[in-house]
Amino acid sequence: MTTPSEKIDVDLEQLRTSSKGISDDTDKTLVPGMSDANGRIFRGLHLGDRSQSGEVEATRRALAYAMDRFWRNGIAQAERARNMVEFLDKVLTEYKTADDFAKLDVDAVLAGLDEVARRQPAPPAQSSRGFIE
Repeated sequence: MTTPSEKIDVDLEQLRTSSKGISDDTDKTLVPGMSDANGRIFRGLHLGDRSQSGEVEATRRALAYAMDRFWRNGIAQAERARNMVEFLDKVLTEYKTADDFAKLDVDAVLAGLDEVARRQPAPPAQSSRGFIE
């Protein structure tokens, strides 16, 4: 908790702008980009369908693993970004003015940020073909 002698300078408008920026980047760039990449790679991709070689099978498995990691990492990034926006919006709701920030419990805010950062994202769903969707 802050003491009376500690001064906290907070630019509420910058905090709002940051929250909106994270939200926009996630919803308008990251998520659509992931979907586009997933569709481009798996639509019509028939790597080695007519080859029984071990090398082709190993390549197919490596590609599937890489795409699975790409998708899981992207989902985790999007979910964490949304959690951060939710937290920032909660802080902005509680502390609407600079005077409200004078009552700010810094330790509580830091604990909240830590909790948001530690949340584990839900695993993505798999289609019947085994692809992440």
